[in-house]
Amino acid sequence: MGGLVVAIALSMLSPEAVAKEFSFFGKTFDFTATSTLSYEYRADNDTRDERDVDDKLHYIFHTVDFALSHDVFRLGGRLDLHLFADTFFQSSACPAGTQCRDKDIRFVDQYHLLRDGGGDPGRGGMKALWPERLYLSINRPSFDITLGDFYVSFGRGIALNVVKLDEIGQDTTIRGGKIVVRKGELNFIGLAGFFNFLDVDQATGYYAKAIFPEEPVFGARLSYNIAEKVEVGVHGVHIAHFEEDDDTDTLWGLTVDIPDLLDGDLSWGAEVDLLRTVRGGCVVRGLGENEDCSRVPGFTDKLHGLRGLAVYSTAMLSRGDWTFNLEGKYFSDFEIGIQPGAQGFGVAYHQPPTLERIYSNPTDIADSGAARLRVDYNLGEVGPLELMLYANYTFMRTYGEGLYEIHDPYGGLELQWQGGRGHWNLLSGARYERNTETGDKHRLDIHFFGDIEQPLAARHSLNLNYFVRRSQKQILGLVEWTEMDLALGYKWSPYLSLAATVEYTSDPSVVGAEGHVFFGGSLRYFFTPSTYLNVRAGENRPGLKCLNGICRRFPGFAGVQVLAVGRI
Repeated sequence: MGGLVVAIALSMLSPEAVAKEFSFFGKTFDFTATSTLSYEYRADNDTRDERDVDDKLHYIFHTVDFALSHDVFRLGGRLDLHLFADTFFQSSACPAGTQCRDKDIRFVDQYHLLRDGGGDPGRGGMKALWPERLYLSINRPSFDITLGDFYVSFGRGIALNVVKLDEIGQDTTIRGGKIVVRKGELNFIGLAGFFNFLDVDQATGYYAKAIFPEEPVFGARLSYNIAEKVEVGVHGVHIAHFEEDDDTDTLWGLTVDIPDLLDGDLSWGAEVDLLRTVRGGCVVRGLGENEDCSRVPGFTDKLHGLRGLAVYSTAMLSRGDWTFNLEGKYFSDFEIGIQPGAQGFGVAYHQPPTLERIYSNPTDIADSGAARLRVDYNLGEVGPLELMLYANYTFMRTYGEGLYEIHDPYGGLELQWQGGRGHWNLLSGARYERNTETGDKHRLDIHFFGDIEQPLAARHSLNLNYFVRRSQKQILGLVEWTEMDLALGYKWSPYLSLAATVEYTSDPSVVGAEGHVFFGGSLRYFFTPSTYLNVRAGENRPGLKCLNGICRRFPGFAGVQVLAVGRI
């Protein structure tokens, strides 16, 4: 209970009660903390639930992020509290004597989990309390050392990319040790630890650590800047899997970057990575692959190339008001991480470039080759307006479980007026996917989205965010559906923002045969620039959300949420 008391006490401290800077035994310390307290009542979201396990319950979430600094030392962490009341597994819907809550991994109390490495979260009890995040770092000009939780990315994220992705609710760290050494033009990163997932997934209530094992990872990267013209880097990553003996993923990579060509108008970069995967003592990917390993579950014979190969290149040319960006990639059965299961979300240990729109749902990243060209033209001032136009085209082929040819053209504009206070951003395009074996259309997405903001007075403005997508896909026949999000907002800067939302989906995988409209609204009031109260009421549609190739399904929301954020 001590940790809970500390968390609540920290969250109630006001900026006046705790100073940012204080002295202790003659030493000066800086303290910062952010308290986020949320209460939700989740009503009936009226979507396709096998059971109403996520309806008619109360959810309290409280997190405190803190950091204490002195000279080159920094101690920080994060404390989380999840409390659920009136859940499906606490009600009469759970037959007496069945202990069905013990068999489910949802709606647990974060502060009453067994922390012995294998405890059943449904049984309650507590042996020890640990923060979600905890780290101690030493930062000097020539080196950094971190013990505890940290984020890390190698190269372009193809080999390793463990970062926070708020848009899809993923916040994974590595818990262990990391050292960064800087010596002239030479840079070195070394790390060892375990992948550390958030205990509870906020969107679904799942106890994530019962789904994702804390797998060990080791990595190193060495880079050197040659004559301040060319940066060359090499890296290696080794991941062990606990579920079976002798299950490992090992990656080796090379990066080359030339940022300054043609007097700075041209830049070029490339990365090559090799992945070697061992399952059950059998090499199923990469160098030394055994042909008999195609019988290992989850691995099939490929129709092309070396498994576990990733090649990526990018070039950017600027000429006056024109900018050209050309990218190319070839990935052959290149994938690490834990794939989405019945819960609708997985965890990626890396994030290879997709060459598609940032929110696109890619068909196959692990087995694909693609080229992308984007052209931007800045018209500058056109009367009272400032205008930039852009066009993009991506061509892709996939080679995995399905053989598809993808065409993804889109274009847009960025328009500003009143010195940039007013703007209109628009993006529109179509993504067409054809089955190269049958010649039939496999998928078509027609979309447009963007936002408009119009100032009304010195501190007042109206804004409109919109998203519309019409989709067709072969799923035992051609299935069609529409998704739409509209949000009309008002801002009184820097104090108040209001929004009314209308969302619609007819995606049969989440709402059945009939479409459904979701109405909602929100109010946010700022007491200071970093302290605010947010109230949300109504509904939000369920569906798939993607960010740079990482996708997950979010359940629908219906109910009320009150969120209070305070920073010291």
